Amino acid sequence: MLGLYKEMPSSATGAVVISSNGGQTWGDPIDIPNGGMRLDAETDVISLKSGDIFAALRGRDISAWSISGDGGSTWSVAKQFGVPGHCHYLHRAPGDIILMAHRLPSTSLHYSLDEARTWSENVPVDDVIGAYPSMVTLTDDSILIVYYEEGGGSNIRAKRFRATLRGIEWLSLESESP
Repeated sequence: MLGLYKEMPSSATGAVVISSNGGQTWGDPIDIPNGGMRLDAETDVISLKSGDIFAALRGRDISAWSISGDGGSTWSVAKQFGVPGHCHYLHRAPGDIILMAHRLPSTSLHYSLDEARTWSENVPVDDVIGAYPSMVTLTDDSILIVYYEEGGGSNIRAKRFRATLRGIEWLSLESESP
């Protein structure tokens, strides 16, 4: 499944396309109902343990989410998170902690301990507006987040952390020795 967005003259919404053969071919785009919000989308999706699929969507000044209970064929009407955010990136950390990195404010993330039903307060990652964050779990179960600064002379930045039931623990970029 690949997240998309669709812009029309008076509206915008998120969408997904699904491949059943490893990306060789793709189905038709499936719109995620925007509930009247303009969702410039930058859609990202993650599978939940229930089998549902959770989507995070960008709006102009808001973030929204939607759920699919049928493998992405249909979606709930998008609802606001109540916080801003662009360029969402969803990642499941060890311990089944769902992470959602985004820009605005600056570079930030939220985490969920209950399969995306509720989210933590904002966790600042960096004071720059980091665009298009990505995360990966490293062999020591820490998480590497990589993003780039926006604007002239931009750089690629990275931070390393561990997601725990108590929150986010920032680590040095060097690997820890056992």
